[in-house]
Amino acid sequence: MNTEQTRKDNRREIRFYVCLVLGFILMMCGFFAPPMGEIHNSVLVGAGLLLSIGALAVGIDLVGCIRELRLLKMGVVEDLKQDPQ
Repeated sequence: MNTEQTRKDNRREIRFYVCLVLGFILMMCGFFAPPMGEIHNSVLVGAGLLLSIGALAVGIDLVGCIRELRLLKMGVVEDLKQDPQ
């Protein structure tokens, strides 16, 4: 790999992390600023996407987490069916 390709890769990584950090900063500012009206669904979807990308960048396995949550939910539902109080 030549130095020019390495520089391009480094620039891409830097741009990715800068955009990721700015996205998180904007999202955190949104949490602390009171909303002027209704929060649109696209904002919530955008926040979820940012968190998903951040989790993937850190190395969290989202598929495994979702699978465990579904199994936990199914177990709770089964427990409620067996013991209706």
